Amino acid sequence: MGNADLVQLTADIVAAHVSNNKLAPADVASLVQLVHSALRDLDMPAAPSLPESRPAISARASLRPGHLTCMACGERHKLLRRHLRTKHHLSPPQYRERYQLAPDYPMVAPDYAVRRREIALAFGFGSDSDRYQPVKRRVARAPSRQATSSA
Repeated sequence: MGNADLVQLTADIVAAHVSNNKLAPADVASLVQLVHSALRDLDMPAAPSLPESRPAISARASLRPGHLTCMACGERHKLLRRHLRTKHHLSPPQYRERYQLAPDYPMVAPDYAVRRREIALAFGFGSDSDRYQPVKRRVARAPSRQATSSA
C-alpha cells in the first residue's frame, strides 16, 4: 500500500470517528498518529513463526528405545503426551510443528509400546482376537408358576 493510500485511509477513519464521537481538538492529532501507525503495521508482513526456544536435544537423539526425551526441557519420559500437556501446554501436533518433527514422530517410547502390545495380546485384545472366546453368561430363570403356587 502506497503512502498516499495510507494517508487517505487514515483521514477517512479519523473523520468517521470524529463525526460520531465527542473528541477534544487537542486529541485529534494523537488519534491521527495512532490510526496511521496501526495501518502501517497492518501493511508490514508478519514475522515468520519460529520456535520459542532452541530444542534441548536433537530430534534424532530424543528417540531411544526405553524413553523419549522432551525437546522443550530435556526430561526423559515413556509417555510424552501427558508431559507436554501439563508442563508445556502443548498438544502433540503443536509440539511436532514447533520442533519441525515428522507427523509420525512417536509420543510413546518404542519399548514401552511393544510391552503394552504384548500385554494387550495376552488378554485377548488386538489382532489375535480369534484366540479369545467370550464367556457365556448363565441367566437365572424365574421360578415356574407351579413352584410358586405350591409354596
